[in-house]
Amino acid sequence: MNTVIGIPRGLFFHLFNDGWVTFFEELGFKVKVTGPSNKEVLNEGTKLALSETCLPVKFYYGHVLELADKVDYIFVPRLVSINKKEFLCPRFMGLPDTVEQNISDLPPLIVPTINYNNKETWKSAALEVGNQLNIPYIKCYKAFLKASLKHKQTIKNQQAELKDKLNKDNKKIALIGRDYIINDEITGIGIQKKIEGAGYDIITSNMIGNKDIDEGNKHIDKKLYWTLNRRLFGSALYLANNGFVDGIVQVITFGCGPDSIVCELIERKVKQISSIPNLTLTLDEHTGEAGMFTRLEAFMDLLERRITN
Repeated sequence: MNTVIGIPRGLFFHLFNDGWVTFFEELGFKVKVTGPSNKEVLNEGTKLALSETCLPVKFYYGHVLELADKVDYIFVPRLVSINKKEFLCPRFMGLPDTVEQNISDLPPLIVPTINYNNKETWKSAALEVGNQLNIPYIKCYKAFLKASLKHKQTIKNQQAELKDKLNKDNKKIALIGRDYIINDEITGIGIQKKIEGAGYDIITSNMIGNKDIDEGNKHIDKKLYWTLNRRLFGSALYLANNGFVDGIVQVITFGCGPDSIVCELIERKVKQISSIPNLTLTLDEHTGEAGMFTRLEAFMDLLERRITN
């Protein structure tokens, strides 16, 4: 089968990439994922987006544009909810619509709807994709099971990595931020390299299991119904309350309403239960690496003094 499915390396690709790629490959398609983000991807995405659009969506538009004349279909799922009774940002719900509205001459989009408030939503979405691509039901279902197993194994590996890091007597920093920010080449990888280069192990929210996320969220009276913010808050408070890290670095992007509130909430709540220092880095398309790294280095100098004293 020579049909090529394009997947933009942005937003929830950083959370579900293993399952998505496995699913299409099991169906016999060739999968093309865009390369790591770079300045050109950001510049092209920024030209296509409205000024108030958040930075990660601008990156996403740039990745979609890169695929436009190279693939037969582009996978742009409509993500409403990935946990029951919780929701994602409206930008994800309307992403396929804004992609089509802002970028012309695209190949057909594959747009399954993921909504955990509906029963067996991933299975339904997989079969929906199969119908669009004329794939028999049983083949589609088997591909879905393989993709599901692949993703579950990734989660197990992440949690095993956490256990391994906590068992070591190394310095540790909690890097708290959305997966598509801290794992993006421009917005997050440089920060990770800087922290690791200073001898710290990094612990991220995706290493923390749901039970521990729930424990962390007991430090707030009202449930956060934005899934990603609930994960960030729960993981930060869980790590701080148990003394598992020496410092917390939060990475958010300018223009994200929920993050601007929850970031402040995390800082205040951590102060109430712990003396662990917190640094917040707010990024936009004009952020210079030099200034950001200077703040990060100063923060790690502070941590060193605390650790040695």
